Amino acid sequence: MNTPSQSYSASPYRAHHILLTAASLIASAAAHAAPLLAPSDPIFAYDLDTAGGNPGGTTFAAVNYPAGEAPGFAIDGSPATKYLNFCRHTSGIIVTPTTAAAQSLVLTTANDSPERDPASYIILGSNLPITSADKSNGFADNWTFIAQGTLTLPTTRGTVATPINFTNSTAFSSYWIVFPSVRNLSTSNSMQIAEIQLTTGTGGTGDPIFSPGNPVLATGWNSAIAAGEIVTRTIDGNPSTKYLNFGENNSGFFVVPGSGRSIIDSFQLTTANDADVRDPATWQIHGMNDLGVWSLLGSGSVTLPVARGAAGPIVSFSNTTICRAYRMTFTTVKNATSANSMQVAEAQFFGNIVPAKDTDNDLMDDDWETLYNLIVGVNDAAGDLDSDSSPNI
Repeated sequence: MNTPSQSYSASPYRAHHILLTAASLIASAAAHAAPLLAPSDPIFAYDLDTAGGNPGGTTFAAVNYPAGEAPGFAIDGSPATKYLNFCRHTSGIIVTPTTAAAQSLVLTTANDSPERDPASYIILGSNLPITSADKSNGFADNWTFIAQGTLTLPTTRGTVATPINFTNSTAFSSYWIVFPSVRNLSTSNSMQIAEIQLTTGTGGTGDPIFSPGNPVLATGWNSAIAAGEIVTRTIDGNPSTKYLNFGENNSGFFVVPGSGRSIIDSFQLTTANDADVRDPATWQIHGMNDLGVWSLLGSGSVTLPVARGAAGPIVSFSNTTICRAYRMTFTTVKNATSANSMQVAEAQFFGNIVPAKDTDNDLMDDDWETLYNLIVGVNDAAGDLDSDSSPNI
């Protein structure tokens, strides 16, 4: 295959190695090793640990709830009951209702202690059987990102908040709602909410999706973010900012590239401004395919520069799975004994961006293949239709 620095003879068969007309350029496949992440991509922080304790600079309470304030009380239809989770940082709930497409979130405040109210939310969905256990981190299952945002719930108790609208047309059989933060972390000992409801229409209209008795599970993980060092800093393009997670080992980020479906094959990290003991030392990348199934794509170690604000090596790995979303977990940091957190200034993924219309997964747009007499329905990327000793793609 020709390298990007070479000149090319005119050939109608290799979309990103030739000059194309405007029409065919739009239909062409993306170039190899394109950057996949952008500052506007949906992204959230997580940590796979759920046991509580003090892994870094923050003491975490384990995922737990009183018997009379179990997750089922969040969908019982009564504002006089509540769900309380002592994992205040990232408490969540998995609900398996009748399959439906949610378009709004309606929350009802609990009976007391407004400092425990959720201050942000993440909504995910799945159409595969739920295998997570109660009081787990929830990542044993296959989740599709739907929406996220901040919350400002009423301080009056037992009050229905203004519905939160979001864009979604997919009917899911299970939903996972995570509350990454509470109104006042320093004065609260838990997260609590009286009622959680998703509806099929915007503004809380349409049919309610959750019903009393639906299977429910509590979730949570050891993730706490330093003020101003939020996860969006990971992809903001600015090496002077950073993402810091006091969960330390096993912390990471979940990201949905706005560029669409892609095949990742490498990544690069940029070191943060201080404390190199917090730098990631080992990593895992999982990806979600078109069926909503997550799988491990690659794992290994990375040696980052001691210099601060410096780009590390480009780490390559073998992968052929087309994915819609990714999770990157930093399983260990450089020195967990002396570090109080994990931190990274920037992360960028590289790979192939898959054309929007590519039914045979050969990284060539179907209409472009038809235009140039390639075969739609056959992965003919490796072919050589013009006999120039280079593949079609």
